[in-house]
Amino acid sequence: MKAVMTNSLEAWLLASRPKTLGAISCPVILSSALAYAHGHFVLGIMVVTLICAFLLQILANVINDYGDFLTGSDTKNRLGPPRALQMGWITPRAMQMGILILVFIIATLGLVLVYRGGMPIFIIGLLSIALCFWYTMGPKPLSYLGFSEIAILLFFGPLPIFGTYYLQSLSLAPELLALSLTPACLSTALIMANNLRDIEQDKRSDKRTLAVRYGERFSRFAIVLLVIFALSSPLMLVIMYRYPWWLLICCLSLMPAIKSLTILREPISARYNLMFGGIGQALYALSIGLGLGIIYGAPQ
Repeated sequence: MKAVMTNSLEAWLLASRPKTLGAISCPVILSSALAYAHGHFVLGIMVVTLICAFLLQILANVINDYGDFLTGSDTKNRLGPPRALQMGWITPRAMQMGILILVFIIATLGLVLVYRGGMPIFIIGLLSIALCFWYTMGPKPLSYLGFSEIAILLFFGPLPIFGTYYLQSLSLAPELLALSLTPACLSTALIMANNLRDIEQDKRSDKRTLAVRYGERFSRFAIVLLVIFALSSPLMLVIMYRYPWWLLICCLSLMPAIKSLTILREPISARYNLMFGGIGQALYALSIGLGLGIIYGAPQ
């Protein structure tokens, strides 16, 4: 790997892990598409919501980098992509300042959303920032307790779907829960693929992920099941909410994730990063495919 200048823009771009941003942009885009179809779309609010969502994901990523660096769970022998602090791309002091700046920007932009949506949005925002820190930091980090997958299921599915739509319309819609299932399942599959890849390292660090608790076989089965369940949103929209059958074409967006599942037949190695990438690509593709299907196919 080429040398990266310490604390440079390139270092921060690598630390932000742009490949993971599809996980949080997917529910925001899908919910905004539904608001547009229902005649409630507000462009400015959607843009601020998406920026805050991106920044929250980046905040979670850099705090995870910092927290794992402090605990020593990141080593040069890890199978996943290199981490910024572990590689010396960013100094601990610069990372601390970066985290503070991100929190300040998120809180400032969040005031716009709180002004629009009131107390429910304030609570969601506060919980989201708290989760970013609790996931890896503190005496009992969430990722070390074995409940991180449940948190991902909620914070990358129902919460952003309901919150984004509420910000647009100041109301809720019946199909929101069904719409939240696909991003929730794919994001949970993403973190489970990550934890399966790191299972041996997590065992040594006493990181009690579901993969560590229940083993490789369980994790492989769960990842496949979650990707299959990701088909539930378009299916439920067609069957329960009278969306047109052609909406199911968006299921093709899941092909990168489905194709990447073949890696599960192999022993754990650095090749598992390809599965991580495949699921991430599916999230980006689904945002566009299902989003357009909702805009043009929602019953009037």
